[in-house]
Amino acid sequence: FSALHHAALIGNTELISLLLEAQAAVDIKDNKGMRPLHYAAWQGKKEPMKLLLMSGSAVNIQSDEGQIPLHQAAQHGHYDVSEMLLQHQSNPCIMDISGKTPLDLACEFGRVGVVQLLLNSNMCAALLEPKPGDSTDPNGTSPLHLAAKNGHIDILKGG
Repeated sequence: FSALHHAALIGNTELISLLLEAQAAVDIKDNKGMRPLHYAAWQGKKEPMKLLLMSGSAVNIQSDEGQIPLHQAAQHGHYDVSEMLLQHQSNPCIMDISGKTPLDLACEFGRVGVVQLLLNSNMCAALLEPKPGDSTDPNGTSPLHLAAKNGHIDILKGG
């Protein structure tokens, strides 16, 4: 866990700028393979995200659990951050090690706005289909199944 991770986690843009000017590695990994961009996305910190992205942080780099920053932003319902990541070519189709996409997590946790954003990105339509061969569910599980299982009726109604 580096100073840049800490600065991204707490959203300290001044410290992020100083560290980047001092040549801190923008995509340095912590002990779980998470980069500073993961932490900024997790906390919904838009300004730190901008600084990290302008400094070349990779939007599709995966943690040890297979998550990209968009997984973090989607799970925690950070619409603006999710939108920014998509604008920087984040791939909403990437699955983590448990086979979940950012759309799956947004549905599972009832993040209606982020669900709509991801669906409107025109990259997620196929992700609504059940996943064949899912070991936890022989019938396949779709994001809509996850929303229903967790009682997020608003997602099933389309917002």
